[in-house]
Amino acid sequence: MAKIQITILGKEPLPVYYAITEFDSDMIHLIGTKENRSIGKRIKSVVEKSVPCKIHIVEAYNPTDMVNVCETIHSKSPNDEYIYNLTGGTKIMSLAAFSIAVKYGAKTIYTTQTNEIVDMQTYQITPMKCILSNENIFILQGQDLKSFDILNRHNADKVNCAKEIKEFIETNNKVYSNLSYYYSFVYKKNLHENIETDNRITLSKTTDGLTVEKEGELLLQLSHPDAADLLFEGRWWETLVADALLTWSESLDHPYEIWQNVKFSPKAEIVSYKDRDKNEVDILINIGTKILFIECKSGKITQDNIYKIDAVRSTYGGNMSKAVLTSYYPIDEIIKEKAKELDIRLFAPEKLWQRSNFLDNINSQFKNIIERLNI
Repeated sequence: MAKIQITILGKEPLPVYYAITEFDSDMIHLIGTKENRSIGKRIKSVVEKSVPCKIHIVEAYNPTDMVNVCETIHSKSPNDEYIYNLTGGTKIMSLAAFSIAVKYGAKTIYTTQTNEIVDMQTYQITPMKCILSNENIFILQGQDLKSFDILNRHNADKVNCAKEIKEFIETNNKVYSNLSYYYSFVYKKNLHENIETDNRITLSKTTDGLTVEKEGELLLQLSHPDAADLLFEGRWWETLVADALLTWSESLDHPYEIWQNVKFSPKAEIVSYKDRDKNEVDILINIGTKILFIECKSGKITQDNIYKIDAVRSTYGGNMSKAVLTSYYPIDEIIKEKAKELDIRLFAPEKLWQRSNFLDNINSQFKNIIERLNI
């Protein structure tokens, strides 16, 4: 006896695909409208790697169409075991499908946004166990990955460099601020030109990094090819956050796969961000059935940062994904309200003096954020 799943397509591909991966089936039937045919094709491209899949098109508000399709499927395999996923579609489509499922004694289920499966006959609710790969999630969302780095322990030199930068900024904040101003106008335009500020601060490029001196006294010496980006583009904070997340993940029974520097092909326009690749994500964690997008800011968080991560989350991860903004500085109350409004989690020190030791507890603090994500 074969197991056949009949699924109604909706506006989002992931709720449909959850049930497909949650229940072993020998054949998948996707029923949708012309408007979500493209979603059906993306799901089919992933599903057909393992089982056959067929797409059926019906009218959204014509129950007879849905009844006829379901009856035809049953008539071709009357002795097989059926399960209906009623998560998607219009109410009329779902009710029509439900009537056929009841007629033939088929199992009917519904998937919730809290990663649960509801049995529509018994009303029993069970958590999902499926784990989706990053690649499949983005295929289902209709996005193309351009590049990414899998986070691992091979970045020790970069992490040590980031730690040196953090210590330098905290002990020489005025020097750093002065250099950052000059960097924007001189060093960023010509990476081979040294900087000498009005305050007799010198930034020199070396063969494998850079040095910072004040009146001949060496304040910082970085030996890493990405030293300038780490120091002036805020990558030092992103590197330390990523390393802490990796440490936390490695402590779990089932570690998460963490990606860094994730870039997508510019297929979908999000919003106009002139100063940064709008198709880039700092850190990405697959939490099993959804993606957690993490944006890292070493400076003050603005409303633009809030809107950007919200747009990235909805474009690349869908409504089921989550977003977190991490900041080295405390966050203004007006930004906190905007983040709350858009359901974006924040990870930052409450007071300026707390930033120095804030990373010491990043593992436990981020664990709490994950636990509050209702996943």
